[in-house]
Amino acid sequence: MYSSDASRVRVASAWHARVFTGAYSIFGVAAPVRIDRWFYAVTIVLALVFLAIAGLVCLVINAATLPFGVFVEPVWRRNPRFRLLRLPGGLPLLVVASLILGLYTGYRHVLAFGPAMTFGGAAFTLILGVVCFAVVIAFNEIRQRGTRPR
Repeated sequence: MYSSDASRVRVASAWHARVFTGAYSIFGVAAPVRIDRWFYAVTIVLALVFLAIAGLVCLVINAATLPFGVFVEPVWRRNPRFRLLRLPGGLPLLVVASLILGLYTGYRHVLAFGPAMTFGGAAFTLILGVVCFAVVIAFNEIRQRGTRPR
């Protein structure tokens, strides 16, 4: 494919050469040395399509996770991962953002449905849990009294 060392250096520094080698290195595979032009062009086009879709996915995911303090690194970086953003004191932004969102959601729910509907389900569950716990304790106490030796 290359006619001289000078053209190899020039082509290797071109954007399409970086895209070609990146298309293989993103999956941890070395790029082939000897290829034809058709395979080279198809690889570059498919790599650009992949990068465009990956960029769109990264943009959508970050739009949903950044308000909660989580940054998703792009897939074309080395070792991409989720990064937890922190406030200056070291407190994760996820804790603060979730608390604020939960309080705002509760406030809007109270405005829309009233306090009885907002807190009624939680209160009923709490009361039902306490009653069931008391019934289990009472049942065990009554059962132990009946089986004690006299």
